[in-house]
Amino acid sequence: MACSGDWTKVRIEVIIVGPGVDQQPSRIKLQVEHPSKYDDAALSGQELRRKLGGGQWESTSFDTAVDLRALDDSYRAAARILSPALATAYVQHLAPGDEEDDLLEAQITVSALSLVPEIVATIEEEADGISRKWLTDTRVERKNLTDEQQAEYDRLEGMFLSPERILLTVPHKAQAETKERDTDGTERDLPTSTTHLLTSDNGTYPLNLNYWEQRVLAAEEKRPGFVGWYRNPDRAVKESLAIAYEDNHSWKALRPDFLFFTETANGVVVDIVDPHGTHLSDALPKLKGLAQFAENYGGEFRRIESVAEPDGKLRVLDMGKAAVREAIRQAVDAKSLYASDLAYDYQ
Repeated sequence: MACSGDWTKVRIEVIIVGPGVDQQPSRIKLQVEHPSKYDDAALSGQELRRKLGGGQWESTSFDTAVDLRALDDSYRAAARILSPALATAYVQHLAPGDEEDDLLEAQITVSALSLVPEIVATIEEEADGISRKWLTDTRVERKNLTDEQQAEYDRLEGMFLSPERILLTVPHKAQAETKERDTDGTERDLPTSTTHLLTSDNGTYPLNLNYWEQRVLAAEEKRPGFVGWYRNPDRAVKESLAIAYEDNHSWKALRPDFLFFTETANGVVVDIVDPHGTHLSDALPKLKGLAQFAENYGGEFRRIESVAEPDGKLRVLDMGKAAVREAIRQAVDAKSLYASDLAYDYQ
């Protein structure tokens, strides 16, 4: 089914306006084909029929009036793909007046454009590039904004098509449970630590850790030069270290459990240690993300390690070793890596 009318090549100019200060609108120019006019909003098409089991196809031409409700549904779908703001802005660009026919044609054009993958990809890439430039240009100035205003820019950073390195905010406060509840409803105080970076007024931090995590913390506290540790938040906040990994063609965030700080002859160094289960479907994608992070930024940390207990014993993969990273890239499951000679007993 196709809209009737002459098909002509036209130049489409998409205007993208964003939150940058003193920024001029950016324009994307695309060479596309679309109907330049519509004959009383009519649709023409051909119906093909043949008998069950075989036989010749019989073609019948038809003309029918456009279903305005269907067009409205198509436009709404296009707005979800291109974003409502961009779809509305482009309709207004094509039909600056209030003529109903012009608005109808503009909405049909937007609906058609949203069905062309190359156009959608080009718009997304251009918007991604503009956003990155705005955030780079305003990186320092944004530090003077309120938390609410900075949150809007954080939201924009979260919309990037690919991961982007951003600054980690130094934590000043944290919330943590101080009690645990047994199965019978009885509450009791959690054990505490005095070496966490953030503590309450009495100098303690509640330990709400599973068995693996308790063993990792106990081992790290015994290491020479140990200064303190930070429980990395498991939610999307500015104080949480997030490491990008790809799973099913989608970018997600791994948030390692622990950051440990150690005093050395060259100053304080940071270690990333992440107790890591092997039974979940995302175990291997997370390992690959951690390995790639070590490849890119390993020089900024003393250790980047992943700990697991595949067969009743804690084992560790050292992401600082090129052979370990390469094995992770080639692996088909996570558990076998911890059982291999590439891993060490964690102690």
